[in-house]
Amino acid sequence: MKTNIGDDILVEGVNSNGSNIHAAKITRVWSDADITDLEKIVLVNAIVFQDMGSPLPHGSVRIFASRTDALSTREAGADPMAGPTFAYYHDTAAE
Repeated sequence: MKTNIGDDILVEGVNSNGSNIHAAKITRVWSDADITDLEKIVLVNAIVFQDMGSPLPHGSVRIFASRTDALSTREAGADPMAGPTFAYYHDTAAE
């Protein structure tokens, strides 16, 4: 799965108005690697549309294909970029 500028994503780890998951739009992609390959690290810059706040730029955020992939990678300790903020595509299959 290729990540593109302009894609709509979710960013987790930005606390605003009692929520830490917010809609975002990708403004820069730092790699053309396939994000379904969890061995590859793809970072993006994004504008985060926080709840009840102004849009907030975030740089070099690791993106995953789904929240499931993000959480499993982070819980396994296999994410060298594990910071408080990460991004993923909306995972309707996990709902």
